[in-house]
Amino acid sequence: MAQHTRLALARFLAIHTTRHALLAELHGALQPAHHHGQDSPPAQQSHSGCRHEHKTIDTNPEEYIQQVIAIATSGLIEIRDEAKLLIHILGSDLNRADLAGLLGRIEALQADSIAEYLQQSLLCRKARVEERDYSARLAGHQQKLDALAQAIAGLAEEVQAELADLP
Repeated sequence: MAQHTRLALARFLAIHTTRHALLAELHGALQPAHHHGQDSPPAQQSHSGCRHEHKTIDTNPEEYIQQVIAIATSGLIEIRDEAKLLIHILGSDLNRADLAGLLGRIEALQADSIAEYLQQSLLCRKARVEERDYSARLAGHQQKLDALAQAIAGLAEEVQAELADLP
């Protein structure tokens, strides 16, 4: 039973890391072109958070952003679904409601973090389109994101500690 719990926790930590890498890729793609010092996506780029290396194709920036959003959304949904399955397995099959609850709290915070990030990204895009200053509101979103990231990291450390304590 402990071996199955160990596998479930290890897998959760792995998908947690993958989600972090996927969000970093999304963040990089959504940054304004002037932050990258270019007007279009890179002609060739390796993506370490993905399972394989690929090259971007030459396309206009809006199409590129839409492609990245679609891929990231699909990946995040897969990760969420796998996390739900692991939580169910821990709570029902392995009779570890404590660990299922811990993972559930991480997932809830992750959902809040993704929603906050999307709100921040939309506001940033709106600021560019409207040429208005939303820096105070953007800073508020960033403050919330930082607090959520800290809470998620703390709970992930608890998962690692639980994993280390298993026989």
